[in-house]
Amino acid sequence: MIRQGASGTLLWALLAIGAAAVAARAHYTTDLSAFLPRSPSAGQRLMVEQLRNGPAGRLVMVAISGGSPQARAHVSAQLAQSLRVDPAIAVVANGDGAGFDRDRELLFRDRYLLSTAVTPERFTVRGLHAAISDSIDGLASPDGL
Repeated sequence: MIRQGASGTLLWALLAIGAAAVAARAHYTTDLSAFLPRSPSAGQRLMVEQLRNGPAGRLVMVAISGGSPQARAHVSAQLAQSLRVDPAIAVVANGDGAGFDRDRELLFRDRYLLSTAVTPERFTVRGLHAAISDSIDGLASPDGL
């Protein structure tokens, strides 16, 4: 009876060591590149790059649960305030407009300096119609995503 138990334990230990070795040597991919064809298009490569290093790859969403709605709102405001002073965090969007005033001011002040292609003619009825048409065509293309 003891020999059967010892041989079963030894077999289990060998299987556990084998499974640990397989798990340690395995390569895991946690992005969409595993689902792309062997020769992805430029748009597909751009999509994966944006998922890895773009805004979506750096986005952190936090949920606060429990307590009353007033208590959760207070905790949320305190957390947002403490995160906004951290220089490692670029933006804290907590449902309010705080933190966007600087960006809004920059864009409003320099809105005509964004591109040399933006001329006063761009803001005529004909120019706006052409720009909207170009945007719609771009969204309808495979790169529109």
